[in-house]
Amino acid sequence: MWTDSGNGVLSRWYDEQTNDGSYVERGAIRTCLTNYNDLVYTEPCDGDASANASNWYQRWYEISTPTGWKLQNRMTGRILDSNEYGQVYTLGDFGDSDLNQRWE
Repeated sequence: MWTDSGNGVLSRWYDEQTNDGSYVERGAIRTCLTNYNDLVYTEPCDGDASANASNWYQRWYEISTPTGWKLQNRMTGRILDSNEYGQVYTLGDFGDSDLNQRWE
C-alpha cells in the first residue's frame, strides 16, 4: 500500500502478520497505521515485532473480495477508506459498491 503525505512524498507500507491472523501495516520508519474512531494516522509500532503487538488499534484484517482487498481494523471493525484527494479514514463496510475501500 502506498500513501501520500500531502506533500507529494509517497510512503510504502508492509504487511506483517500477527499471531491472531490480523496484520500490522508497518512503515519504513517503524510507524504503524492506526485507527481510532474514524481517524487513521501513524504512531510508533507497539512491540518489537508485529506478532507481539498488543495495540489492537494497529491491527487490520485483510479480507479478499471480488474487487480487491479491504482492510478492517481489529479493534473498531471499521474499513479503511480513501477519497480522490488521497486522504484515508475509516467508514462502515459498503460492500462491493465502494471501490475506495479496496487496496492492493
